[in-house]
Amino acid sequence: MKRRIFSVFALLTALVTIATTLSVCVLYYGFYRETVKSGLQDECYALARSVEESQDVPELLRQVGYALGRNTRMTLVGTDGAVLFDSGLAASTLPNHGDREEFMQAREQGFGEATRHSDTLNADTYYYAVALENGNLLRLSRTMNSILDVFFGTVPLILLVLVLSLALSLLLASLLTKMILRPVNEAARQLEGMLTPGEYTEIKTYRELEPFIGKIRALQRQLEEYVRKLKAQKDTVGTITRNMREGLILMDREKNILAINRSAQEMLETPGGMDYTGQNILHLTRSLQLQEALQKVLSENRGLSFDEEDILGGCHRFFVSPAQDESGQLDGIMVFIVDITSEKKAEQVRRDFAANVSHELKTPLTSINGFAEMIETGMLQSSDDIRASCARIHREGSRLIRLIDDIIRLSEIESGSAEEQVAPCSLREIVDEAIASTESPAREKGIKISVSGEDVMLYGRRPMLYELVYNLLDNAIKYNVPKGSVTLSLSQEEERALLQVSDTGIGVPPEHLERIFERFYRVDKSRSKQTGGTGLGLSIVKHIVEYHHGTISLTSKEGEGTTFTVVLPKNGK
Repeated sequence: MKRRIFSVFALLTALVTIATTLSVCVLYYGFYRETVKSGLQDECYALARSVEESQDVPELLRQVGYALGRNTRMTLVGTDGAVLFDSGLAASTLPNHGDREEFMQAREQGFGEATRHSDTLNADTYYYAVALENGNLLRLSRTMNSILDVFFGTVPLILLVLVLSLALSLLLASLLTKMILRPVNEAARQLEGMLTPGEYTEIKTYRELEPFIGKIRALQRQLEEYVRKLKAQKDTVGTITRNMREGLILMDREKNILAINRSAQEMLETPGGMDYTGQNILHLTRSLQLQEALQKVLSENRGLSFDEEDILGGCHRFFVSPAQDESGQLDGIMVFIVDITSEKKAEQVRRDFAANVSHELKTPLTSINGFAEMIETGMLQSSDDIRASCARIHREGSRLIRLIDDIIRLSEIESGSAEEQVAPCSLREIVDEAIASTESPAREKGIKISVSGEDVMLYGRRPMLYELVYNLLDNAIKYNVPKGSVTLSLSQEEERALLQVSDTGIGVPPEHLERIFERFYRVDKSRSKQTGGTGLGLSIVKHIVEYHHGTISLTSKEGEGTTFTVVLPKNGK
């Protein structure tokens, strides 16, 4: 045991000797480096003053260059970075130095320094630059080889003692290390296997190390369980945030982003694939409302919400909440973003629909009430006037019933509460039935109706499809010119059925095309009143098409006619 202690002592002695020698080397070398830097800085400032006072700067620099020797290099750079003078090389052969680190610092703060290593010379070169009053920059540089040469020249004895001490220490320690550390090395090898999850082995080592090994085993079990729980929580949270339709941003108190999901980046219209973790929220968005909300949450430590519209017409609702620690202190900020574009549009549609329904119902009711009051008060005495008023009341009542029926039908289609069953339908039979239903108004206006193309079988709700064709055909007759024509064309493309309804009517002006399918929207309100329309026909058509997963489009030229094109999947899906 004594020999072990003695050997360990010898080893520690060698280590202390090595550490001391290395410390002396580092301090000695650092002292000389600082001496060189300090001297070069003083020379640079002294030379800068001389240059600013000199009438012949190039001659002054040449003379100083000869005095300083080859180990020190001088460079004068203009305001644009071009080299005006260099003591080592011709200025015309040197590239622009404006991007050098020391010159960039000198322009900003009046002085700059840099150290660069030369692989060719295997030495460091220290550069120091100062800014002159005229905007030019003066730089001095000096290599460090001389410092190392002086150092190695002054400490050969120390190095010799160090080498001998190390040799003796290593010789004595080699055998002792093998003897003392053999059980420890064996324990280390077994620990590697033990630390593998789920594997535990018995370890033979010094009795004094057994509590340590036992503690490692217990900690390893705890660590495995902790890592498993953390991984499960991370996977769960990651899965939730990745698949959230809502946006989520977590920030610290300095507004630096800790986490952000894909939906938030898409809602804020940021470039995809960029990682904003660790960056300030300003790198993600410049929203003034969001910045004001964040500042308010930080100052008041309470949540708030606001709505913000983007340039594309979308609308998002931001919920900004403080993240508090167990003591209630503000620890960060959470931003939850919800896309409420459809909600806003739906609300606007509801408001418009309510306003339009009120207006459309009020008009016939006002007329009915007026004529009824005239009859009640005896203002109409003759039987002809009374019959005319009753006829007007009947027409307005019929119009009111048609309007209510259309509103109910549209509501049924939108809500999906229609009871019709999906079944195979012949599109030609539906077209023929709709033509028969509109034969009378077409004959009155002298309109010719023709059908072309092949019959198409498709799955759908037949009453709805009949209503679709009837409304398109009825529109084509109502808004056609006397003795005009209507053409219905049937065709199919792969798994799609196509129906086109073309007329030679008044057409639709370009500015009305986008709104033609809106509820109660009329291109010519006076003409619609003459034809008795409710303004819901095309809206019902559009909803029937969408109910069958199809599309509808139109082309029109004012004064020449309109063509509606309906595309429906043959399988009804």
